[in-house]
Amino acid sequence: MRKTGFFVSVFLLLFTSIIQAQQSNVTYELTDLGSNSWQYNYTISNIGLTTPIEEFTIYFDEGLYQNLAIVGPTPDGWDAIVWQPELGLGSGAYDALTIGAGIGFGESIGGFNARFDWLGAGNPGSQYYEIVNTTDFTVMDSGYTVPEPATLVLIGLGNLFLLRGKRSRYFR
Repeated sequence: MRKTGFFVSVFLLLFTSIIQAQQSNVTYELTDLGSNSWQYNYTISNIGLTTPIEEFTIYFDEGLYQNLAIVGPTPDGWDAIVWQPELGLGSGAYDALTIGAGIGFGESIGGFNARFDWLGAGNPGSQYYEIVNTTDFTVMDSGYTVPEPATLVLIGLGNLFLLRGKRSRYFR
């Protein structure tokens, strides 16, 4: 039994280091609006980029999303657009560009909201995103969006296993 706890702790440490290798983090809250309509509320965090985040793009897979729209105003200093996912043409997207200073290291900005109709089974989930360099349009970082409560649960579970592991003979 103790070996299992040791391996779980090692796995969580490796998983945490992989997450920390990412330079940005995009979390979302998902709201069911009824009749297959949903809304994502995104928060963008700069957790490791030395230059501010000035543009990001979140992709909506073709065949799963339709009627993509921006909900409410974007945060001050940001301008957002959407384009629709089209079968045969590819993914749609929510793209936001700063007209201000951007998101500096250690900062987060929420309030980026998108409404859509869900065509898939079950509930919508994580999406692919890119952080774009506005000077040369290269991708500075990328990953998948993470539901906000899940992030807290993962951190809590990791801490629980680490505390449990400290009591075992493997961590003495």
